Amino acid sequence: MAGYALLAAAFFHALSKNRTMGQSPFFLAAVFAVLYAISDEWHQKFIPGRSASVWDVAIDAAGIILGLAFLRAIRAHSPFTR
Repeated sequence: MAGYALLAAAFFHALSKNRTMGQSPFFLAAVFAVLYAISDEWHQKFIPGRSASVWDVAIDAAGIILGLAFLRAIRAHSPFTR
């Protein structure tokens, strides 16, 4: 979970530099991180001894949501992001 929280934060950081995008950087960061989680599970399907699981994607998505919620809370209380 923590790894995907950090991945989503990295996506947010990269996307927040471009303010011309129509969508929220939080939303796009979540979408890209979930797509990466799905691709990771798909990749595991081809590794001997590993299996793909929808539950793993759900756990990764929970980490993404928690990470971005934490990031949003930090930014809301920071005097440097206003």
